[in-house]
Amino acid sequence: MGLTARRVGREIALGNPRLMHSIGVTIEAAARAAATEIASHAATPLYLAIDGRIVAILGFRDRIRAEARDALREIRAMGIRTIMLSGDAEAIARIVAEALGLDEYHAELSPADKIERVKQSRANGVFTAMVGDGINDAPALAAADIGIAIGSGTDAAKETGDIILTRDDLFDIVRALILGRLTLRKVKQNLFWAFFYNVAGIPIAAGVLYPFFGITLNPALAGLAMALSSVSVVTNALLLTRAKTTLVQIGPRGAPSSALPKAEPTMLQSSNHQHANGSGKMVMDSKLKCGNCGAEIATPMHCDRPMHIEKVDGVEKLVCWMGPGCGVADIPQHCASPMHEVRAA
Repeated sequence: MGLTARRVGREIALGNPRLMHSIGVTIEAAARAAATEIASHAATPLYLAIDGRIVAILGFRDRIRAEARDALREIRAMGIRTIMLSGDAEAIARIVAEALGLDEYHAELSPADKIERVKQSRANGVFTAMVGDGINDAPALAAADIGIAIGSGTDAAKETGDIILTRDDLFDIVRALILGRLTLRKVKQNLFWAFFYNVAGIPIAAGVLYPFFGITLNPALAGLAMALSSVSVVTNALLLTRAKTTLVQIGPRGAPSSALPKAEPTMLQSSNHQHANGSGKMVMDSKLKCGNCGAEIATPMHCDRPMHIEKVDGVEKLVCWMGPGCGVADIPQHCASPMHEVRAA
C-alpha cells in the first residue's frame, strides 16, 4: 500500500488510496482527478500526505522491457495462457496488458489476492506457473505448481522460486519451458525403452517360450540385452544436448519478430568466424580489441556461441550467453590492459 514515516515531529505517508484510508487521510475530489489523469498516461499515482493532508501526487511508470512482447508471444505459441497479476491501478494494468497482448489481467491485487488467484487456477485443474521478481510475488511463487523467479529480483522471490533464472532476460522463461518439455519427453522415452527390454526379456529368460518353441535365453545374451537397455537409455538422454541449438535460436537474435531483420538468425553459428565473399580472409563476427594498439582477437566461445562482457560480483568478466552459472572467464589483456568487446558491422 505504501509507507509511513515520522520526521521532525511530522507524520509523512506515501502510498495508494488504501493506505490513505487506513491512516484517516481524506482524498479530495481535486486530488482524485489529478490521480486519474496520471493513471491515464500509464503511470501509477501515489499520494503524498503530511500531517494528514495530501500535498502532492506522484506518478511512477514502469518501462515495458523491449523483449517482453516477443517473449510472451513465444509462450502463447506454446499453448500457454498468459495472465498478469498486478498491484497497479486498473487503468495502468489495462494499458500494459494491451501493449503486451496478454490473454487476461487482474489489477490492484495485494500479495494475498495474488495467492488466491493462483490457488483458484490450481483448483480449476489448471497447471499453474508463476513468474515474479519482487517481495509481493514471493507468496504466489510458493503457491504455484512451479514458481519461476527472475535472477535480478529480490532474495525473497529467489528463495521461494522452484526455478531461478540466472540472467535478467525474459526469453530465459521460454528457454526454461522448452528445456523442461524436452526433458520430460526424454524421461517418457527412457521409461518406454526400459520397460520394453524388461517386459520382452524377462518372460523369455523365465522360459515362457520353451514349451511351445523350445526357445531359451542364454545368460550371456540376457546380460547383453540388459546392457543394451542401459546403453539405449543413456544414449537417448545424451541426445538432449542437441537442444542447445534450439535454445540458442530463442531470443532477440533468433526468435521471429517483426522488429528484427530477416537475416538476423544467420548470426547464430557454432563458429566465431566466417569467410567473407569467398576471399579466404577470415572475418570475426565477435571480437575483443585492444584499446591501446588496436589488436583484435576472436571472442572466446562457450556453449557454441561467443561470450559477452558483463559484471560478475562487481568485476567485468567474459560470461556465457546462458549466464554466469554456466561459464565465466577472465577478460584477456593486451598492452597491460583488459581488451574491450566490439561487434562486426
